[in-house]
Amino acid sequence: MKGFLKFGVLALVLVLVSGCGSTSKGKVLTCTMSENSEGMDMAMTMKATFENDKATKVTMDAKVTVDESMASYVDMLKSTFDAQFKTYAEKDGVKYSSKASGKTVSFTIEVDEKKVSKEDLEAMEMDGANGSYDEAKSSLETAGWSCK
Repeated sequence: MKGFLKFGVLALVLVLVSGCGSTSKGKVLTCTMSENSEGMDMAMTMKATFENDKATKVTMDAKVTVDESMASYVDMLKSTFDAQFKTYAEKDGVKYSSKASGKTVSFTIEVDEKKVSKEDLEAMEMDGANGSYDEAKSSLETAGWSCK
């Protein structure tokens, strides 16, 4: 389960610290990752919108489905995700939501960099040197994401 959290946070950090190699507005990088571990299947989609050489908005959706033997742990799994991401959602420009139903937990985290202060990005460890769109894509693919 910690691996799932690590991949999600890594994706957000990689995109938020990267710029875009194109000056056209509205360029979107979409990456997906699926992983199966210890009775859990996780599917994640991350979309980053770039404007004027900078990532301006990043949305990550994740859905975790557990097998029957772990169904009683769904609420605990949701609480773990909530504990990880709700501190981010207390920042201006960051939204987080989660839901548990049956054997599935899903969550969405959205970061609007136009509204997040530099101090909050630093506090979330999401500040850094600008890179290119291609560098962000390459870093995510190296981390196991499929991007287009």
